[in-house]
Amino acid sequence: MTFIKKVVSRVTQSVKPEISDLTTDLETKELNLDRANPFSALNVDDLSADEVIKKAYYLKKKGFLDASTGMLIQYVNSTDVENNEVNKLLLNWLIEQQSYSKAFNSWHNISEPTHDKFQLMKSGFKIFYGQITSLEKTADTMIDNDALNFALEVSLLRKVDPKGYTLTKDYIINCISKWYKREDFGIEALRLSIEDNDHFRENSFQKLRRILGAFVPWQLSKLFRYPLFQSNAKLILDFCDFLLTDTAPLIDRLSPKAQFNLLVLGYAIFPTYKFNEYLRKLRLTYSQEKIEESLCKPESALCSISKAFLLPEDKAFILNTVTKSSRLRLAICISGQMRGFEAAFESWRHLGLDHHNVDFYIHTWEAIGRRFPDPDVNGTVQRVFDSPKFCEAYLKCGRLFGIEAIQQAYPGFFSSIEKSAVITQDRLQEVYGTLEGLVIEKENQAPFSSYDNQQKMHYKIFSVMEMVKATDKKYDLVIRIRPDKSFNEQNVPIDWHSMLTESRERSVVFSEEPLGLRENLVMGDQYAIGSPELIHAYSQAWNFIKSVPKSKPYGVSAAYAGHSSLAYCSLYNGIRSEKRQHIQNGPLKDIMKITEKEILTLLKTDISHRSHIEMDTLLLSALN
Repeated sequence: MTFIKKVVSRVTQSVKPEISDLTTDLETKELNLDRANPFSALNVDDLSADEVIKKAYYLKKKGFLDASTGMLIQYVNSTDVENNEVNKLLLNWLIEQQSYSKAFNSWHNISEPTHDKFQLMKSGFKIFYGQITSLEKTADTMIDNDALNFALEVSLLRKVDPKGYTLTKDYIINCISKWYKREDFGIEALRLSIEDNDHFRENSFQKLRRILGAFVPWQLSKLFRYPLFQSNAKLILDFCDFLLTDTAPLIDRLSPKAQFNLLVLGYAIFPTYKFNEYLRKLRLTYSQEKIEESLCKPESALCSISKAFLLPEDKAFILNTVTKSSRLRLAICISGQMRGFEAAFESWRHLGLDHHNVDFYIHTWEAIGRRFPDPDVNGTVQRVFDSPKFCEAYLKCGRLFGIEAIQQAYPGFFSSIEKSAVITQDRLQEVYGTLEGLVIEKENQAPFSSYDNQQKMHYKIFSVMEMVKATDKKYDLVIRIRPDKSFNEQNVPIDWHSMLTESRERSVVFSEEPLGLRENLVMGDQYAIGSPELIHAYSQAWNFIKSVPKSKPYGVSAAYAGHSSLAYCSLYNGIRSEKRQHIQNGPLKDIMKITEKEILTLLKTDISHRSHIEMDTLLLSALN
């Protein structure tokens, strides 16, 4: 018997669903109903509460309980008049059907005098107890069918609904300990999803070794969700400590699959020194292994990745020496839709770029993402115009006259909106100045029209870097960035020279967030700063994922995914990714709205070419 059953069992022994005797003789009365077609009784139009109750009893007596409760619900929803008799009948029958969610709504709608509160509470408790019992049966069934995916969904709650996660975690811990008697990987995953670390204190190494060998990287990423699951991360750190101090060969302790999974987790969780130690152990294990062209096996993937990373004892990149006083040569590579680029660029002054030699490259789409302000499409008007009063007046005109009439009345106004929704070279040069490279493509044309948003993003990242590579110009650092990324005022000036040194010596790129574990291995994808060689390799995620169906690199999905595709490409190329603490990141900027002043100017221009109409009065009055 579960925890909650123990608490409520004595109370519920005397509580059984029953139909209250609201009336004594309704079923015995002669009813003028079509007995051949009982569902004709479902029409409740113009019926009194008593008539509805009579029809409901008749349908139930004939075995149509679902139809009778459906009719009562229809009546309750169709009338504003509160009727406790209908609600109480509906409540009892819903409890009888075990429709507890609907029963609660009915229970909540009943207003009782003081002397009936006890009876009302009894009904409420039936609903509570019924929901608990139903919940337990549902959970039992889900655990029996697929404990692993149940655990993965629990872990997701930790991010999207912390309160819901806490309630679910407490429920699992206190109410369903019987599941823990099962010894399978799904239950082990469930323990990880609620951070049940007490379980892993005994025989921790053996338990984690089995888990690492049983799951795939994206499943482990959810279960060790970092940095949210700090205690789970501690388990892996301690596991690695034992592994690194063990004198036995790595292959004797972990299968190649488990070694690869630990590499993925360690890439996000381990401090640099510990990750380096694990890389050394992998290098030693696979020192005689040849790097194969196909990386579909974990052994070949481990051999390739461990050799791709730059360790302190390896020879660093040989590049020209740059002194602290030198003006760095920076290539700023802007890729993606130009949403909010003007406002974002204004904030880039906080980066201290004026002290260096900067070239801009842009690879973008013609449409900037501004939607047409259609009064019939919710939210589109407010996203275009900056004046709430004008939005109200515009929507009113839409209701009164229709969008076609508004467009005919203000052709210049809408022409300006249409032009502002697309990007041009002149408009970009007004903001960024001289451009070293620019490509504007139409995303609604082939082949781009078949791309999803993730494909478009990775394609643009790749394309802008290819543009830089084609110039043969030499740069110290490359900044690949979204056009709508903003920055706050910096507390400490950004030291671009030290970023250059670290990028070269440690093979690291800097992003808006560190490596982490969410739905999979992830890294920041709003910007990346690093040496030209590293950013070029990072940008190859477009080709890397495209080649997955053929080359099948171990552990990598063939679907483009934000944050994750770049992370796996960086892992396979030996690129570390970190968040630079002194860079104060701001929000992504939305498209600049049309101001009141701009609206007024455009409207007056259109009005000056014709006679005054009623619509003009409505719109102009909202701007004065």
